[in-house]
This record gives sequence, structure tokens and C-alpha cells, in this order.
Amino acid sequence: MKYFVHFFFAVALLSVGVVDGFIFQAFKPNLELPKFAQEIQTVKILNIHLDVGKEDDHHASPHMNINGLIIELHENAVTHPQDHPKMPGANGPHPKLSSGVKSLSVVQDAFYIDMAGTKQVKFNNGCWEMIWRENAPAGSIICGFDVPQEVQRNAASALLPKGRLYISFPVWTRQALTESQKKKEDVHAKVQQYMQDRDDEFAKMQETSNPLMKALHYRNAAEAVEKYQLTGWSSYKSIPSNADVISIGGEGGDLVITKQGTIWTKGGATFLNSDGNHVLLGTAIVSPGTTIGPLYDE
Repeated sequence: MKYFVHFFFAVALLSVGVVDGFIFQAFKPNLELPKFAQEIQTVKILNIHLDVGKEDDHHASPHMNINGLIIELHENAVTHPQDHPKMPGANGPHPKLSSGVKSLSVVQDAFYIDMAGTKQVKFNNGCWEMIWRENAPAGSIICGFDVPQEVQRNAASALLPKGRLYISFPVWTRQALTESQKKKEDVHAKVQQYMQDRDDEFAKMQETSNPLMKALHYRNAAEAVEKYQLTGWSSYKSIPSNADVISIGGEGGDLVITKQGTIWTKGGATFLNSDGNHVLLGTAIVSPGTTIGPLYDE
């Protein structure tokens, strides 16, 4: 599923300790990282919709929508890091990949609606960072919060747990996105051809009564499937189209952010080594934000 790719893209590399291999000691940050973090300040108010709940292709799963969260990203670093959630980049095994932990304001609190009306959801102690590895086509913007109490609309809905909460969105330069989209198109054309070859060989296998020819067509179909698997198509599927991103770098800016991100939490006290698991909680949708006043009763 698409947001699983986004989720692991945001945290997987940062969660690998130095003891897991010498190659990870060579991780270097994107040299443009300070510039990119600065560029975001031109469009720094974001409206975030949360869809809490995991996708399940086989069974209906509970969900809960939380709307109205509007945040403002600030350029300055947090003044009291101990009062904010630990972040996967700055507080992980590869802090150089992070822009540093920066401050964040909640312009408007989130809310959900149940049978009793509109209920406020608090996201406290907000902060954010950008992580971007050298030569990687995309980075990630990660916002961290403390949720003071668990949130659940009713017994049948999904639950947003109390504690640390992270919201991640992939971020691209326009050039890197264009280049990645072109690679995706090229790979997709190969994938379609390999799948057509597979289907053709299976059809021929069904049509013939000759056991040797059946075996030959089966082998040819298996080769087509193997070629498909070697394309790495699953990693290309998460590359967004132009309709799936919004500008995050201001008018004429170079950065775009993928509209769909992930909501997740982290077990354990730190992001070092294997201290607790990353737990996917759902998806988030981002759009440019404006302050529109309270949408709930105080």
C-alpha cells in the first residue's frame, strides 16, 4: 500500500544503528538541506486532515477522521528540546541528515465529530524537522507532537493513542520529481509488457495439449514474472504525480510536498538502534492552510 512506502521512507534509514553495518556510517546529508528548510518558510501554514486507521485489503477496518489541524512551521530551533518529542532525525543514529529540530505552532486545534457534537483534539509541544540524505531524490518533513489523552469517537472507531505522535510527508525538488516520474513511466511500460507476456504464455499453456509445450510456456511465463519483479516496480509506485503534490516553497519555489503522508508513533524512549517499534496509525492529507477561526465550542 502506498502509505507504507511513505512511512518507511521517512524513518527506515534513520532507525538503523551504526552497529548494523559500516555503510551506514557513510550517510551524508543533502548539501541543500539548510536551504530547503529555509525555503519552506515562505509557505509555512499547513492544514492537516488525519485518517486514523489501517488499510486492510481483505477486511473492513475501523477508521476515525480528525479534521481542522492547522500548524505553522517556524525557522527557529526549539529552545527547550526536552519539552518536545524526540525526533527520528535529530535524535536518531544519523543526526546530520536532519535540519535540526525547529519550533511549530498549532494555529488551530484539531477536532472530530461524534453523537454529542464536535470535540477538540489537542496536539501539544509541536516541533518539526526535515531529513534528506545525500543523492536521495526526496526527503521528508516530519512533525512531532504529544497527544495528552487517547482519542476515540466510539467503541467501533479507530483509536488515536496517547503519547508521541509523528506526521510525515515526502518532499521533493521539482527537478528530482520530474526525473523520478520519467523513470516511473519507463519502468511501468516494461511492467505492462512483462505482464502481457505472462498472460500470453499462460493462455498458450492452456491451449496446447502437448506436455512439453505446456512446460515451455510455463517456464516463459515464470521468466516474465521474474523480469517484472526485477524492475523494482513496488518502489516506483509511491512516486507521486503532479496532481498528488503541492508547492511548499512559495511562488516559484523549488520544493513540493506529497499530499498524502503517514501518521505513526514510536515505542521505546529513543530512536537509537532497535529501541521499540515504529507503529503505523493511519494517513494524513496536507493542504495549504489559512486561519479560519474555531470550528468547535470552547
